[in-house]
Amino acid sequence: MSKSVAKIKTTSKDIFADELKKFSQIFPQFISEGKVDFDALQAFLADKDALADEKDKYTFTWAGKKQSFLLIPLFDGIIFLTACDVDCILKCE
Repeated sequence: MSKSVAKIKTTSKDIFADELKKFSQIFPQFISEGKVDFDALQAFLADKDALADEKDKYTFTWAGKKQSFLLIPLFDGIIFLTACDVDCILKCE
């Protein structure tokens, strides 16, 4: 008896377009030619005193942070399994 292997999608969903659409529905005044107008957004937030200055801003940094974010596109579509996922797969066989 042969078992069929279910094909799975190996790419991640591009959520940027979905998030930009949501943002444009909420804040249409900050969208220009399909892109976020950061100057208008920053001016709006500055008027509302909603921008954090440097001493109030929380940052999370570590050595190699910039390089690690540059590597993210290289891992698109790679599936990382946890031990629980592996156990589930083995039980299904």
